[in-house]
Amino acid sequence: MKRLFLLLGLVGSPFFGARAQTADFSAVDALFTTNLSRYNGSVVCLVKQNNRVVYYKALGSRDSLSVVPIASATKNITGAVVLRLAQEGLIGLDDSIGRYLPRATFFRKGNSTIRQNFSHTGGWAGTSGEDFLARPALSLAQCVDSILREDPQLYRPGTAFRYGGVSMQVAGQCAAVAAGTDWNALFTTRLKQPLGLSSTTYQLSSPTNPRLAGGISSNARDLMRFTQFILRNGKVGTTQVIDSVWMQEMWRDQTNRVPQLASPYPDNPAYNNPYNQPIIYYGFGAWQDVYNPATQYTEQISGAGAFGTIYWVDRCRGITGVIVTQSSYATTAATSMQAIDLIRAAIGGGCGTITAVRETAAAAAVLIYPNPAQEAVYFSTPNLQPATVSIYAPDGRLVQPPTRVLANTALFLRGLAPGVYYLRIALADGTRAYRQLLVQP
Repeated sequence: MKRLFLLLGLVGSPFFGARAQTADFSAVDALFTTNLSRYNGSVVCLVKQNNRVVYYKALGSRDSLSVVPIASATKNITGAVVLRLAQEGLIGLDDSIGRYLPRATFFRKGNSTIRQNFSHTGGWAGTSGEDFLARPALSLAQCVDSILREDPQLYRPGTAFRYGGVSMQVAGQCAAVAAGTDWNALFTTRLKQPLGLSSTTYQLSSPTNPRLAGGISSNARDLMRFTQFILRNGKVGTTQVIDSVWMQEMWRDQTNRVPQLASPYPDNPAYNNPYNQPIIYYGFGAWQDVYNPATQYTEQISGAGAFGTIYWVDRCRGITGVIVTQSSYATTAATSMQAIDLIRAAIGGGCGTITAVRETAAAAAVLIYPNPAQEAVYFSTPNLQPATVSIYAPDGRLVQPPTRVLANTALFLRGLAPGVYYLRIALADGTRAYRQLLVQP
């Protein structure tokens, strides 16, 4: 039996291969101008590469400082607050909601986890629950208690994906309980102040019942600060606001590829889909919208809202971008995603090319552990064969030269920065194996 594996070709660089300074964005300009009516006559697009503005377009009455409601583009921001609390040890992503909300257990709905509720796999129907999110007279605690009492669960948590706002409202109240404060204070101290998001508030919703999955109002400047924060793995200036190991949760599919019962992201999207993936999966508050199946590497994540605002983070090219408008996502999504495609093409570069190779069944038996790793990894090989191991970055660069190791002995990782790498393992019998490795701080 043989398996098909894929190895990165040794060309291309995610940052140095691009030519942003000479990029031609005329096609992007034409796209926005031609489709301005889709954006209700006003749209702002701001793009940075490696923290330098490479494209800015403001058409109509708004500019980069104009504040608009961003609807579900809120989700990733809320998720970042929860990741900060997880880093502090106040909450566990795999804790059940019943641990923090005894009423959830009372109503036999306490088994879903924080992680499941932030990836829309918590089981909620959202039918009656969405109504409680829109009641400004309620507190967040009262809103969630009403959800626990009234909103049914359609499926066993972790077995299906159903997009909506109810699950994040429930998980957010767990975070507030764990921290012993209200949500707005959590947001202000953990994210708003450290990132300088001076124009970002849960203004669209009630001060006492903030809509955690869709209540933020913001502008292009603040959203760019947030996307830069993601690109820099949780760092603002020289300050690590959220550790990179926690920021990686945004880049991981959190749904385990379960069936999607309801999703606003279209199947087989025509644009923003360079690897022609039929289904787009979800991370911790963000879409995994550019996933390379060959390298198993998420190259880009994004967030979008019902009023047309969309942001994206392309870590292969060092691109962060925002499109801010107040229109309809259903009307603008295809145009915005086409704009992202055109921006990607204008800047160029990427994570490298892919070369197909074949791996034998014996090579499939090669295991590495631990994975994720920090300082060293070990190998389990057929018949305890020695191996020669080379380590590559996702862009195909050799970052650790071939090293001979014995089975069950350590291969030390020589100062590798946190991130995803690929191991090329050559056994003594001529067998080749390729493995993905996540290095943690």
